[in-house]
Amino acid sequence: MSELPRHICFTPFESLPLKEQTYAFSGQVFPERIEDRALCTEIRVYPGMKYIGDEGEFHIFKLQVDHPGHEHFKGCSGAPIVDMNKNVVALVCNGDIETNIIRDVSIARYKSLFDSMFYKST
Repeated sequence: MSELPRHICFTPFESLPLKEQTYAFSGQVFPERIEDRALCTEIRVYPGMKYIGDEGEFHIFKLQVDHPGHEHFKGCSGAPIVDMNKNVVALVCNGDIETNIIRDVSIARYKSLFDSMFYKST
């Protein structure tokens, strides 16, 4: 087994996707337990996504490649969608094979939760 470094992304929580930007996400898929001691996953990265608009509470992103099928995204729910400056703008929720899109919930929806967890009154 090998270990790989992880990127740490920060967000101002006000970041909203822009149509002129390019986005990406990465998810750990195909989980496999090895002898009840370790959990192995495969990391998939999907760069080059374009923000195409909103659908209700979801941001809609278009994949640059054909949607590979839902089995390739198991484990990606909650993965951060990041812009080219590594700002998190959304979290992966679901996708559609026929339209080649990924639906995501805005990270701004969670700002009040994090504020309440980490805000210290004086």
